[in-house]
Amino acid sequence: SKMLDNPASKIIISPAEGSMLKGDLNRAAPEELPSIIKRAANKMIAELSITEPAIIDYVHRYEAELLARLKSALQHDTLSKLVITTAVSNTPEMTFDPGKKMDNHRFRLLVQRVLNCTEPSEKAGIIMTNITSVTDFIDILKADCLFDDEYLTLFEQLGDLEISVLLRIVFCEELRAAGSLEDAVAGLSKGYIDWKDQLIMFLQNISPYRLKTIAALIESQESGQ
Repeated sequence: SKMLDNPASKIIISPAEGSMLKGDLNRAAPEELPSIIKRAANKMIAELSITEPAIIDYVHRYEAELLARLKSALQHDTLSKLVITTAVSNTPEMTFDPGKKMDNHRFRLLVQRVLNCTEPSEKAGIIMTNITSVTDFIDILKADCLFDDEYLTLFEQLGDLEISVLLRIVFCEELRAAGSLEDAVAGLSKGYIDWKDQLIMFLQNISPYRLKTIAALIESQESGQ
């Protein structure tokens, strides 16, 4: 919101402002993005009169994560997943549709297409464009068509709502035993199959603030059942 020179207390922007922000960022050179983020962070700190060194340090440390997510969102045209905009519905938009599972033939073709691709970001784009169900998403993770950091590149394309749905399925028992997402993530250790280990690595490297957002989404889904 501060990138649009809105008040720091305004965390939700209109769809029109979202389009304006997208246009401004797309017109900016890639090397300008770090300074754009830093300027917005400094304005927010000043406007909210933040003086606590630990909080200021946290804000500045989050800049690197935001930069990576922003670059990825601009590359894959998924900025709408990164910003909060007003909408007619109060329900966040989600890519996964439980009623749209891919047939076996189409799925095999998709796996082969991903295998034939060598660029991690392109692989992630192919998957995010074609996968519409969480079941298919998990199946593609199990299909051995991604390797090492390619999993992380894919996970970075997911919005918080998609991650919350995925975690409720993949780490159902761990969530139930731990009682909270934060405790569950802290207690996870590698030793699963490769894609699960990569998911654990991804979860343990996202910001505490984002983890709390995902935890709130999981809680709202469970209370709505």
